[in-house]
Amino acid sequence: MSESPVIDLPAGLQLRMLQDGDIDSIDSLHRLVTRSLDESVVRPVSKDYFARILQDNGAIAGLEADGLLVAYGALQCKLDEYDGASFLEGRTQPGLQLYKLAGSSVHPDWRGMRLQRRLIDFRCRLAIGVQGVFATVSPDNPASLSNFLGCGFQVEALRRVYSGVMRFVLFKSLPAEALPVPEQGECRMVPLNKIDEHVHLLASGWIGDALGQGGRMLRYRVAPGQVQSMGRGNSCRRSDLS
Repeated sequence: MSESPVIDLPAGLQLRMLQDGDIDSIDSLHRLVTRSLDESVVRPVSKDYFARILQDNGAIAGLEADGLLVAYGALQCKLDEYDGASFLEGRTQPGLQLYKLAGSSVHPDWRGMRLQRRLIDFRCRLAIGVQGVFATVSPDNPASLSNFLGCGFQVEALRRVYSGVMRFVLFKSLPAEALPVPEQGECRMVPLNKIDEHVHLLASGWIGDALGQGGRMLRYRVAPGQVQSMGRGNSCRRSDLS
C-alpha cells in the first residue's frame, strides 16, 4: 500500500492510521456497536483479530473527534481459508489478487454522516496493486449492504462462511469499472430474506447491484457476458429503488 490518500471528512473529524497501541480503543468501539446485534448478523472478533491485521497484514483507518475514536475500517491483505477470496470461487478469474474490507464500526453518536461509505472508499483507494476488493455482509444487515452497493460493490455470491453463517459476498474491481444504472431493462427484485432465491439467481449468472423498497429488496441484473437461463425478469426501473 502506498501513502494514504486524502479523505473528505465532516468538520471535527480527523483521519489517522491506527497502530498497535490503539487496539483497546478499536475493540471497545467494536463491542459498543455490536453488543445488541446477534452473532449471525455481525461476526464477533477479538483483540487478537485486530492485532493480526495491524501486524503486517493490512491496515486499520480510524476517525477521531477530540482524540477519541469514533469510527474505524479494516483492510486485510493476507487471507487464509477462513477469511479468503475463495468466497468468490467461480465468480472471479483464477489467481485474481484481492484484498478484503474486513470490518468497520461507527459510534452511534456519529451516524448519519456517511462515515461507513467514506471509510469504504478510503480503503479501496488504499488497495494499490491488486485487482479487486471484497467484503461480506449478512442478509439481515441492510444498512451495511446499502453502503457497499452505494460504493460500487456488487453482490457476487451468497454462501455459508465463518463457521456456517450466511453472508452476501460483495466484490469491486480495481480500478473501478463504470457500471451504468439502467433506466429500464431486465431485472429481478428479491426480498432480502428469500435466501434460496438469492442463491439460485447468483448461481445462474445474475448480480445484485442495488437495494430497493426501503432496503427490503435486492435488485438483480444479469452479469455482463452471461446468458440468462431463468426466463424473463421484470422491467427494471429507477422507481424500483425508492
